[in-house]
Amino acid sequence: MVFALWQHRRRDEPLMPLALFGARNFAVGNGVGFVCQFSMIGIMLVLVLFLQMAHGYSALETDLVVLPNAVLTAAGSAYAGRLSDKFGGKYILRPG
Repeated sequence: MVFALWQHRRRDEPLMPLALFGARNFAVGNGVGFVCQFSMIGIMLVLVLFLQMAHGYSALETDLVVLPNAVLTAAGSAYAGRLSDKFGGKYILRPG
């Protein structure tokens, strides 16, 4: 919140012009992205705690279990970006 206020006051060269959020597609896309990222982080936190506390995995074993998720997310993000350029972002976000 403080960052947004600081950027709003800095009219000369803001990092993120807040006027972009006036565009409906931009605002909705950011909202959907926030919810998706927040839920992914929450699931990973619960999964890491479950693997270490319930199954007795070490930190290294837990990292090796969740590593494919990070790799697939990175690869999927690059591919989804190309698909959204080709077909439009809303058709890519709906199945996600």
